[in-house]
Amino acid sequence: MCRIAGFWDLSFNGEYDINKTIKKMTDSLAHGGPDHEGKFTIPNIGLAIGYRRLAIIDLSERGNQPMTDGRFWIVFNGEIYNFSEIRKELQNKGYSFRSSTDTETILYSFREWGIDCVSKFSGMWAFAIWDNEERKLILCRDRFGVKPLYWYFKDNLFMFSSELKSFHFHPKFKKELDLQALDVFFFLGCIVSPKSIFKNSYKLEPSHFLTIDNSGNIEKKRYYDIRKFYRVSKIREDQAEQELTKIMKQSFKLRMVSDVPVGVFLSGGVDSSLVCALLSEEGFKLKTFTIGSKDEHYDESKYAREVSRIFGTDHTEFIIDFPSAEEVVYRIPEIYDEPFADSSAIPTYTVSMLARKSVKVALSADGGDELFIGYPKYLLNTNLISVIGMALRIINPELLPGKLKRIVSKLQLISYGNSIEEKYIYSNICFLPKTLEESYLNRYNSKDSLKYITENYSLDSKADKITKVQMLDFMTIFPDTLLMKVDRASMAVALEVREPFLDNKIAEFSLTLPLNLKLRKNTTKYILRKILLKYLPEKLVFRRKMGFSIPIEKWEDTNKILLSILSPERIKKTGVLNYKKIEEIFNLYKSDKKEFSRLWYLSCFQLWAEKYLI
Repeated sequence: MCRIAGFWDLSFNGEYDINKTIKKMTDSLAHGGPDHEGKFTIPNIGLAIGYRRLAIIDLSERGNQPMTDGRFWIVFNGEIYNFSEIRKELQNKGYSFRSSTDTETILYSFREWGIDCVSKFSGMWAFAIWDNEERKLILCRDRFGVKPLYWYFKDNLFMFSSELKSFHFHPKFKKELDLQALDVFFFLGCIVSPKSIFKNSYKLEPSHFLTIDNSGNIEKKRYYDIRKFYRVSKIREDQAEQELTKIMKQSFKLRMVSDVPVGVFLSGGVDSSLVCALLSEEGFKLKTFTIGSKDEHYDESKYAREVSRIFGTDHTEFIIDFPSAEEVVYRIPEIYDEPFADSSAIPTYTVSMLARKSVKVALSADGGDELFIGYPKYLLNTNLISVIGMALRIINPELLPGKLKRIVSKLQLISYGNSIEEKYIYSNICFLPKTLEESYLNRYNSKDSLKYITENYSLDSKADKITKVQMLDFMTIFPDTLLMKVDRASMAVALEVREPFLDNKIAEFSLTLPLNLKLRKNTTKYILRKILLKYLPEKLVFRRKMGFSIPIEKWEDTNKILLSILSPERIKKTGVLNYKKIEEIFNLYKSDKKEFSRLWYLSCFQLWAEKYLI
């Protein structure tokens, strides 16, 4: 596991020091790779690639990067869990290995099979390979977007990095705010790929690779498409349980491959409990970590404690409070580089810090909800919901009490969607201006931003509506909110987090299951719960879903933070937000505390702007 960065300045004429520049860029990523640093440069053509290492596999210096076979040079962030199997195949073809790393396995796999090598990989990755013979640079990101990879191209300068922050250390980087991307942030709380907060800077989409040659020609292609695996089988329920259990055990065990200690994030919910259950059955002695809250409506620690007792894990928990959360709030811009409004980033960072005291690798159960229908929002895109929403348009939601107002507003909004894509985006929107022509920015048209999202993520699939929404999640919210949240929070404390549900075999199998094995009446993740019932009592398996969050909006001191961050003086200094509209929200907030989400989004942006725009 590492952090990587690099650049290729096609117009380089010696106006800056390439070695010093790549060092500054990789030093900005040192939090994610404190164990070693390295670089490879060809100054006469303006090329530099570098990395910071978090040593997980083969802790010796033989595992250091950049790594080369003479022709190709690689920097790699992630883990290929089945690298030993691929390594044997390559050895049978005559390859000799100097290390025991998955990095060297990628290098020789690319040499043998080209970019098609990724079809053999089970894992998470973002890598860059320099072809010294053909003079081209190749970037690649894993199937589901577990590991991040940004790129930039302007005025013949190409850059890439695990985190956007390293671009700021290149003297030719032009920092231009992308207002459409910012508008998208105010809808969704994140910026969906391929955009980033800056113009000419992009996220390489999951399942894609990119190539740039010495003429500056860029080619980007998709190498994997989860949608192609959709087909509903006639598998019996008992067969499905057996097959899925077998596939999950294989995936979970692969993610325990490590030369350093491995732990598990345990919420006590279905997915993380299932990870503990199957690994414990396979004989693994687990260390588990949980974040709790003093507010019982947000606290799952008692359930995690019970699951830990049943499986005999070495359990550690921490009860989060306002002082510990406040410290993280002000670190969010530094950790995430872009405006990011998912407040569960706070407990995610906190549990990562907790785990890092004992382990260097942790498993997280993200992906179970997306693959096996774990969210109520998947039901919000049906025709019935649209009809109800249309009927409710005659009601002014502002006249309703808080919870009912939010429900009616959401149903009304979804009903305006003309397609599954539009309904999906609307169901994820936290808030909108009073009209789509308004914005919380000093300038920009919100209507155009919504159009950008829906047009860029259109589906061509014969799947049922609920499965289509799952696919949209995998393309938008999931990689750019949930996976981004976990990656940045964990790597900020030099902790590698692995996602055992995000194995392509599990994902592909889930798309063959009949819908009633994932959603049975009102029971979400039906088949996962059936499997978990073999290990845990019914009261733990079928309890109400709580989600991983904290009561930040209930803490009285949070109001002081919002008032301070969104003060007229601070907003004027950054010059992006429209304070008159923000003042309107503050007035609403006095009578309806549910307006907190609007203020939180705006505060997250303002903190980011103060760090990166001034």
